[in-house]
Amino acid sequence: MDPNKWLGLLASVTCIVALGADAKTISLSLATPPACGQSPSDRIAGNSGIRMNEFPWTALIEYEKPSGEIEFLCGGALIHKRYVVTAAHCTTSIPSGWKLKRVRLGEWDLSRSPDCEEDVCAPAPIDVNVESTIAHPQFTKSGKTAINDIALIRLDRDVTFSEMVHPVCLPTTALARNASNEAGLAYNSGWGRTVAMLRSDTKQKFVMHIKNHSDCTAAYEPFGIELQATQLCVADSGNLDACRGDSGGPLVREIEGAWHLLGIASFGPKRCETNKVPDVYTKVLEYTNWIQDNIN
Repeated sequence: MDPNKWLGLLASVTCIVALGADAKTISLSLATPPACGQSPSDRIAGNSGIRMNEFPWTALIEYEKPSGEIEFLCGGALIHKRYVVTAAHCTTSIPSGWKLKRVRLGEWDLSRSPDCEEDVCAPAPIDVNVESTIAHPQFTKSGKTAINDIALIRLDRDVTFSEMVHPVCLPTTALARNASNEAGLAYNSGWGRTVAMLRSDTKQKFVMHIKNHSDCTAAYEPFGIELQATQLCVADSGNLDACRGDSGGPLVREIEGAWHLLGIASFGPKRCETNKVPDVYTKVLEYTNWIQDNIN
């Protein structure tokens, strides 16, 4: 099979940042638990349903087309009152004439305003203008692969945290770093496609499984793609309606009562029915120093 017929490659990650005993201590400019990683609802189910206030760090990135029409092309994760982390391809590899304009936070259902669940309605989502973007300086794309697919979006103002707008934690402690390296369950969220190839109006979450790296390498080897230690391989955990989250969207895991950002959606099969080929995420653990260094 020609891999170009099914592989929607957006980028891979090959830059390794030293961690462990020599890792920097992340300063208080980034929130630490319990000021981050709190998802108010205690309902974490295996299906795609999500409450309004679950995973409140999930962001939508807004682009303006030449016609003036707004399109949501990528996702991201709020990590700071002024910063969202996403994939580098979401800031540099966009259609000609499109402009990255805003980030939407606090959204749940794109088809309704206001968002209401039973007899409770949420405040309107907020659209925050983008002041600047910082793609990883070694981000490049060539052929079927790319490297260092991570970027920061600096907002033009501080956002106020609430039940609907809240940052996710980064894996900066020894415990979180160790847990980030383990195979097992994690969750992605966003407004990505279902098996029917339709974009969801409502924010979704899916239980995913971080695969053993050797299994992942074997899955991509037939397509001439060499995966790196700085990448995570993620497969759905039996969700028949799961396909792909948003490009640049978050993969999270709960560690000691707080949700931590493990991955940023990078690339994977174009078609959902491509069996046994996992999606690939940028491994955020390897970029915590870079993130801190670039937050002003």
